[in-house]
Amino acid sequence: MSELKINYAKHNNSLVHINSVPNGLKCNCYCINCHSPLIAKNNGKIKEHHFAHYNTFECKHAYETMIHELAKELFLEDMNFLKIPK
Repeated sequence: MSELKINYAKHNNSLVHINSVPNGLKCNCYCINCHSPLIAKNNGKIKEHHFAHYNTFECKHAYETMIHELAKELFLEDMNFLKIPK
């Protein structure tokens, strides 16, 4: 099984996809789980575009937390669409 890659991160307190930010540290993104700076690796054509921790350690629950945050965002969007009070 291939390694799970982080393809969403936080930028200005919002979730952003890897393909919507500049490459490298210019993205000014941070890990949803540990809040460490991330490097956007979205310039290549061989490997999957993804974020990597700048400090070289990959936090254990980054992918799981990313999925959790995405699910919450989708749920809130659905509530707005259905006009369900929050």
